[in-house]
Amino acid sequence: MALALLAVVLVAIGTVALLAGDDLNRPAESEPVPSATGTPVDVVLLGDSITEANEAALRAAIGPGHEVRVAAHSGFKVEGLLDDARALAADQPERLVVNLGTNDVFYAWPLEASMAAYEELLDLFPAADCVRLVTVNEDMYDRVDAALVGRAVRFNQALADLASSRGAELVAWHDVVRRDIEAGHPDGPIAFDTVHPTGPGVVLLADLYRDAVSSCR
Repeated sequence: MALALLAVVLVAIGTVALLAGDDLNRPAESEPVPSATGTPVDVVLLGDSITEANEAALRAAIGPGHEVRVAAHSGFKVEGLLDDARALAADQPERLVVNLGTNDVFYAWPLEASMAAYEELLDLFPAADCVRLVTVNEDMYDRVDAALVGRAVRFNQALADLASSRGAELVAWHDVVRRDIEAGHPDGPIAFDTVHPTGPGVVLLADLYRDAVSSCR
């Protein structure tokens, strides 16, 4: 009798262990993977050193009501941002602000190549219904490159054509710089090397970004 009872108990214990082992080996149900912040990205900023060095000011100007992502690298031409742009485009942002081209102009990159890269970049953001393209400064100076200003003017003309064909709008940084020069730099020069904004220049550039994003509908 005792042996029979012991056998029953052992069988019961084995059954429980088997069931428990089955639970442990059963794959857990998959759970949705949250986004990095949990908030949809609605503004993407792309740029070179001008954006990279002033990211905090540009974010502050755009305001806390937006989820902003930035890709900006010193010395990069338009084509250099394509990989970053491709990654950020996965977020399907509604607003896109691009400030590229200064290095293309400065290093005499072929205008056709720059515009082809710009086209490719914009193609990555089909969901963006508000696109703003920042012009390059037309008053850059290099004592050994007399053709620099002419290249900047031609770049901005091509950028205007591109914006028009895409339903985008220009952010006229070159106009802000020119007005400051014509006014005699009332708050001091707004670009310390004719390229990178000084303190007063950062304020003016940030204002342009704020207006560019707030003008989106």
